[in-house]
Amino acid sequence: MSSLNRLKSEEEKSTPTTGFLTSNDIDGLQAETAEKKEPLFDPYDLYPRDGTMYDMRLGTEVYVSDKKVPTYLTDADPFVVIKPGEFALLTTLEYLRLPADIIGLLSLKFTWASRGLVNISGFHVDPGYTGRIIFSVQNGGPNEVVLKFKERVFMIMLYRLHRSVKPHLNNFDMIPPSMIASVRGPPISLRHLDKRLLRVEGRLTLVWTLFVSILGAVIVLFLTHR
Repeated sequence: MSSLNRLKSEEEKSTPTTGFLTSNDIDGLQAETAEKKEPLFDPYDLYPRDGTMYDMRLGTEVYVSDKKVPTYLTDADPFVVIKPGEFALLTTLEYLRLPADIIGLLSLKFTWASRGLVNISGFHVDPGYTGRIIFSVQNGGPNEVVLKFKERVFMIMLYRLHRSVKPHLNNFDMIPPSMIASVRGPPISLRHLDKRLLRVEGRLTLVWTLFVSILGAVIVLFLTHR
């Protein structure tokens, strides 16, 4: 083998294969980054063990659109309730440190999507991102959605690029006020709008009844004084 071919062969062996990472790949990357004191996931608890994704858990800081400020979940107070039509900002328990040649693809787990929870935020994480993931969601279903601290709510698939890119600089460790301002307000849902419409119809019916009664009284008064 010529020196040129040998060099190409060595480069191919040293170059990571592009494509989606399996559980084994994620395990290996976690160990590699942990040795450098910059773990891929912190804390780390790989699940599923035989798939192509990592299920992330619900973190401490959450915000629901009918509140004024975020709330903080603990083991002693672990639940957050998202009512129909409400928006919420949810953080991950895991602190993520993506290498500059890895991109992440985000989704809600089907368990929660089937209950009406809809991801209305971004669906990817840029290479080089460092921080917690903030999911913006809405409860589009007819019932309340109850989430628990450290529950596996989100999932991320990791894809290795052909080469490294410039690291992403817009990183988050907590929910910024600008995000809170963008979702704060009353719930918006078909059920909520239907209730408001029924209230308006009831008021219009009352006004119409009063109008007919007053008109009838005026007519009777006019006829009796002729």
